[in-house]
Amino acid sequence: MSPEQSPDGAPSHGKSDPRYPAWQREYQAALVQADPAKLFNLIAEAEVAIFNRLQILTASRDGLAERRAIEEAISTLRVIKRENLAFPDSNSDSGSSQ
Repeated sequence: MSPEQSPDGAPSHGKSDPRYPAWQREYQAALVQADPAKLFNLIAEAEVAIFNRLQILTASRDGLAERRAIEEAISTLRVIKRENLAFPDSNSDSGSSQ
């Protein structure tokens, strides 16, 4: 990731001016939080903001770039949850035995 890009790969516009403010402020707050107790809540807030924004975007044909940014953000939040909060891997099959 270059300094000109945000964590979602979109051009960076600075923390005070995210490209998609309806959800990126919450997402960016989760990205920089190191305290697991606070991180859990910030991830939940980011996920709610993303979900709410997706509800709006489903009624629109516009927003392809934002949908892609949301997909990347969701993927990044999954990694943070797995690596920092010991969440199970959401891609694994929980019903299979090893």
